[in-house]
Amino acid sequence: MPIERFLDCGFINYLEDTPDQVRSRAMQLAQKIVEGAPLSVKAAKASVLAAMDLGCAKGLVEANALHAEAYASQDAIEGPRAFAERRKPVWLGR
Repeated sequence: MPIERFLDCGFINYLEDTPDQVRSRAMQLAQKIVEGAPLSVKAAKASVLAAMDLGCAKGLVEANALHAEAYASQDAIEGPRAFAERRKPVWLGR
């Protein structure tokens, strides 16, 4: 199947023409991740790893548990507040 078809079906988000463009896109995505709420980034990474090990149904249950700390954190309040105030959030990691 042509790679463009995977893009059309939504299996991949980006399709770059050269290795340098792939690296550039990866750095852009990494920068967005670095700017995210630390507890949410940690939980998201753990969720992906859990889903790979546990499968979809059990992975979703585990992901919910992994995100509990982030949802109960001060950062969970800061994110929406910063959005409403049209400013960049100040993440505390707690």
